[in-house]
Amino acid sequence: LDLKGRKQLLDLGGGPGTYAALLAQANPGLRATVMDLPEVIAVARELVKKAGMEDRITCVDGDYHHSVFPKGNDVITLFGVLHKESPDRIRDIFKRAYEALVPGGIIHVLDMMTDKSGIQPKFSALFGVNMALTTEQGWVFSSQMLDGWLTKAGFSGFSCRPLPPPMPHWLAGAVKKD
Repeated sequence: LDLKGRKQLLDLGGGPGTYAALLAQANPGLRATVMDLPEVIAVARELVKKAGMEDRITCVDGDYHHSVFPKGNDVITLFGVLHKESPDRIRDIFKRAYEALVPGGIIHVLDMMTDKSGIQPKFSALFGVNMALTTEQGWVFSSQMLDGWLTKAGFSGFSCRPLPPPMPHWLAGAVKKD
């Protein structure tokens, strides 16, 4: 991710803070807030402390389904969490993320995705079947669906690309218009 000049990242569903720590290490001027459930954030606090990043990474208890997102971010990341959410929930998350970004802020989504056919790449399609069979809301969405949800929330400049093998994920991004 090109985060040059970015100052504040909000990592929603950020788990143990791994991505936030790596991004902060790669971008010395970047501070990060990791939001996740209290049990997960307890682990994140320990790992952030071990990494010596407590001065730049804040860990907050929160559920991205219901919590108010801190304002003033110029980057928001949602990495590996949306394949567990319904389209309505995803739209709500994007609407609230948009409000939490400063003008010109960017959102990045890293997840399993398919093309518009819903069956390519095969690994993503099979992952979607697994999610549908083993979770309540799980599935895999297409990059076109993601573009539509982000556009409806007010974002523009959508881009999306698969990560290099062996990673099966796709990385998407968009910008807050105003």
